[in-house]
Amino acid sequence: ERSGTGFVTFNSLTARTVATQLVCVSPKVPMKDPILVFAAPEPRDVLWENVTLPYNHVQLRQSIVSALCVLGAIFWYSVVVTLVMTSNYQTLSKYIPWFKSLSASSPIRIFLVGYLPIATLLLLLVLIPEVLTFVAVHFEHHKTRSAVGLEVARRHFLFQIANVYVIATAQSVATVITETMHSPQSALSQIGASLPSAVSYFTQLILIKALCGLPFELLRIGPVLKSLWHGAFWKHTRDLTASQQSAISDHMSLPEPEWIYPSLLLVLMVCTVFQTICPIAVMPFGVFYFFLARAVYTHQALHIFALRYETGGIFWQMAIPRLLIAVVSGHVLLIAYFLTRSRIDMASYLLPLPMIVYWSWTRTISTFCVDTHLWLSDARALDRAIPKADANWFRSFSESFFFQPSLLPDTS
Repeated sequence: ERSGTGFVTFNSLTARTVATQLVCVSPKVPMKDPILVFAAPEPRDVLWENVTLPYNHVQLRQSIVSALCVLGAIFWYSVVVTLVMTSNYQTLSKYIPWFKSLSASSPIRIFLVGYLPIATLLLLLVLIPEVLTFVAVHFEHHKTRSAVGLEVARRHFLFQIANVYVIATAQSVATVITETMHSPQSALSQIGASLPSAVSYFTQLILIKALCGLPFELLRIGPVLKSLWHGAFWKHTRDLTASQQSAISDHMSLPEPEWIYPSLLLVLMVCTVFQTICPIAVMPFGVFYFFLARAVYTHQALHIFALRYETGGIFWQMAIPRLLIAVVSGHVLLIAYFLTRSRIDMASYLLPLPMIVYWSWTRTISTFCVDTHLWLSDARALDRAIPKADANWFRSFSESFFFQPSLLPDTS
């Protein structure tokens, strides 16, 4: 069967650096599957079941899923309303006959009417990363675990923002987009009037994440449940296959950046947005959250997490643009707040701020951007220095590094 991916091993950094920066085929030559050259990921990062699929196949499906996620975030208000409407007293009485006989003080009725919508929404938010992971692996067919985690982190953060916005403003994102197209000033005024009144909700959100979310991270409830799901604790370790033992190790010790980064970014965005409107009400709780988060994740990094592969800091590069969005959102909210107070002069004075932040950001990226390739001069210098330091350096490289594990002989 034809494979869409191949691995080439070079004997020098110079050859590898040149190869990864070459344009292998002229864009004028029509090709069904273009030849693209990338630096190889770590062997442990590769999802071997997806390696044979062509690049265009992955790109097309990634575009489809990304578009669906954007539509889901825009119409998230409909999902929340549907959950509330299907969990109210009238709907439950219609589909559950014995529900009408419950008294108003019945604990079952209080739970179903008061807590079922919230519990259902929270369960849906918990399931979103798992569903996105399944889609990224089995539908989009990403070829590395780090690429799967990066896509899940981006989309999870998108849904978190949509959920917080819908709950805080009680209106659809699609409605705001429509109003902005017809009357930008009235849309900004509505946002400026509604978001400051939601300070108490965001304060409770930060406290819940600090006092409930971080302890759950210490307990590793999610990885334990995943291990139980795989049946890892129902048999003796010696009876487990190699893949089952690997699943236990992965669930219990691997960090989950697709969960960690969106939570941290969400709290940081809330603090950044409200630091100009209600700094005394929000900022102390934000400082409290990050104080606990530093202690928790330092403990996890030193004693629990065990990385199977290196990602080259791609999650941090994903986080930086979202921090820029948080800063600009704070400026836009402050402008909208002044519009609600009929202070057009103050709002006009603040209009250059988002543009200044964006200009500073682009200048910073152009000046301090992360190079994805070695400089050719650096590669040649390393090629000259490594043999002098270790004459047998090439013996440490195994020819089977990029062999599919199932094709290797069993050495156990």
